[in-house]
Amino acid sequence: MENYDSKNILLSVLGIAILLIALVGFSYAIFTFTYNSSQHNVLTTGAIRMAYIEGLTNVIDIKKAIPIRDEIGVLQKDYFDFQVSSKITGKTKINYQVIVRNITNEVKSDKKSLDPSKIKIYLEKENGSIYEAVKGPIKFSDLTGTTDDLENNKILYIGQFSNDGFGTIEESTKFKLRMWLDEDAELDANQKIFKIKVDIKATTE
Repeated sequence: MENYDSKNILLSVLGIAILLIALVGFSYAIFTFTYNSSQHNVLTTGAIRMAYIEGLTNVIDIKKAIPIRDEIGVLQKDYFDFQVSSKITGKTKINYQVIVRNITNEVKSDKKSLDPSKIKIYLEKENGSIYEAVKGPIKFSDLTGTTDDLENNKILYIGQFSNDGFGTIEESTKFKLRMWLDEDAELDANQKIFKIKVDIKATTE
């Protein structure tokens, strides 16, 4: 009888171990987002100066990701922070767009591309001492595309700097960008990646 119980216990332990291995194996269907751009982008023309500056957290690397709810995604400690600033002398307006570009297929990798419809994006803008949501949570595929590339270049935010007088005005806007796997995303055993680049497109009037 004791031998019988021992076998049952041993089988139960093996069953738990197999279950744990299966769960760990499932979690390796990973999602990786890596921000990729030059450190500082500055546009200068006449009496206008506009700069796009990356913050300290310029890379988000999410490994062994699992689908999560939006209310959890928006509170993630991993985010990419950046700021857009301007210095304008004279009566001028700068209209700018914050654009996220899907560069997954532009990067050499042995991993498969993750479907953009499975990626959630959330953008916050600094307002005084707090950050407020200005876009999302929204699927990457549901963002409005730019006229030159509807599928891969998506508009996150549209802003403006202006000077209605004749002096010099300096302004700066700070942002935080978060990304995660949509809670309805179905994972498989294959490693997958999704990479984006954040760009600023500006025009004057």
